[in-house]
This record gives sequence, C-alpha cells and structure tokens, in this order.
Amino acid sequence: MRNLGHFFYVGSYGLATFIMIMALLISVVFRKDWFRVIHFNLFLANLFKNIMTMTWYINVIRDPEVVLFNPIWCQLTHNITNYSNLASHFWLFAEAVNIYQTVVIVQSRMKDSFLPFALIGWGIPAIVVSIYSMTRIFYSENTESCWTGTQGDFYIISAFNYGTLIADSVLLAMVIYIEKQMTKRFPRHVRMDAAMKSAKASLILIPLYAVQDYLISKQQSRLYALNVSCLIVSAVIAMFKGVLSATSHCLDNEDFVISCNSLSGCRQEEPEVEIPMTDMSGNIHRRDSPV
Repeated sequence: MRNLGHFFYVGSYGLATFIMIMALLISVVFRKDWFRVIHFNLFLANLFKNIMTMTWYINVIRDPEVVLFNPIWCQLTHNITNYSNLASHFWLFAEAVNIYQTVVIVQSRMKDSFLPFALIGWGIPAIVVSIYSMTRIFYSENTESCWTGTQGDFYIISAFNYGTLIADSVLLAMVIYIEKQMTKRFPRHVRMDAAMKSAKASLILIPLYAVQDYLISKQQSRLYALNVSCLIVSAVIAMFKGVLSATSHCLDNEDFVISCNSLSGCRQEEPEVEIPMTDMSGNIHRRDSPV
C-alpha cells in the first residue's frame, strides 16, 4: 500500500510538473504583456516548487540513511524546498497586487517596472528562509536529521504562507466588488476582462494552496511524510492545482485562444469598437468593394 502511495505521489507531481512546463511554453510563445509576465513567473515558481517537493521526498524522506547521517546537501534541500514553496505564494500575491492596481489604481510606478514584482516574488522568500534558517541554527539549534524532527520554528514559513493567502483573498475580493460597481456605470474594457478572469482564477486557487500548505507542513517530518493518505491527498491537490492554474490562466491569453480557434476552424467574433463621440459600440463589418 505504501509503494502504491509512493508511485501515485511521484506520478501526480510529475504530471503537475509537465503541465507547468507546457504553461510556461505558452507564456513564452504568445503575447507578453504584464499579465503574461506575472503568469510566467507564477508558473515558474510552481514548477520550481513541484521539482523541489519531489526531490525532497525521493532523496531525503524516502532514504533513512540520509536522514540519519544528516549531510549538508539535505539541509540545503530542506531550505531550497521551503524557498520554492514561499516563492509560489508570493508570486500569487504579486499577481493579486497587479490585478488590484490594474482595476483600482490608475497611476502606479509599479505598472512600468518589473523590479517591484521580482522583489516580491523572488526576494522576500529569500529573506524569510534566511530568517528561518538562522533561527533554527543559532536559536533553537534544531538541525539534526535533515531538519525533519519536531519543528517549532516552521511557524515562520507557515505564517508567511497563510498571510499571503489572506492578503490575496482581501485584494481579489475588493477587485471583484469594485469591478461590479464600475460596470454598472461604465462599459468594461478588454484589459478589465483579462484582470477579472485572472482574479477569479486566483480566488479558486487560494483554498488549494491552503490545503497543500497544511500537508507540506506535515510532510516536513518523516512521521507524516510516509503516511499513505497524506501522500495521496497531497498528490491529488498538486495535480488539480496545476491543471486549474494552467488552464484558467492560459485561457485568458487572447492570442493563445485565437490560435487554438484558428487551428480548430472556429469562426472568430468580429472585434468590437467604440463609436467616437457616443457611448455606443458595435462590431466592424467589412464590405467587399463592388467590382
């Protein structure tokens, strides 16, 4: 039964990794606006997280000799795995910030610079993991068994994970409320549609992140990491989260949808344009010039 759970766990994470790779390729090939750049880094962070979670499980948790001898590389793997997990959360938070400022904030310097988002998504997790590592090394002195023992210090990682999810929920809920109020008075813009699709997709992902966080906190210890039920539930969540994240964010990529529809032979709707000096809009109708 344990071997079945092992193969299911590795296979599901492998499938989730493959889905993230395909999503990354779609983000690279098709249009690169701010939403695509944020999505690319979100996919990259989740791909990094899946790879490190499998590496930690296969090379450390499944090997009691490694845990016993506690080599430096396994301690580094522990911290890199936590960094990848934090990065996936902070890039989801970066997307929530991007959606919020797209809908609510008209003027923002962050709209013209990738650096603030990079600092949020890749920089802050490095600082958090450094604090966590220093706390375990110098304060609690709990560095035995590849750091798989009782981990009172892991609350540092968990606090930031759950904190970003709460912040995401608040920002995205505000975006949806403000957007509904705005559409009652003004027509919805194309960029607003993309923002709303991303907001709804991110809101759906937040509960999956929360459940996976709980399971990951348990899997840091060999006592729970080899539990078959934990393995299966964690694998199902990782696979479902990967599928949902890739499909929802890729389907709001207009260029990708147009390309798929053209390959399938589906007729595209004619673009809608605003009629100057009025509040009306309509589709462009092309007429063939008379011969």
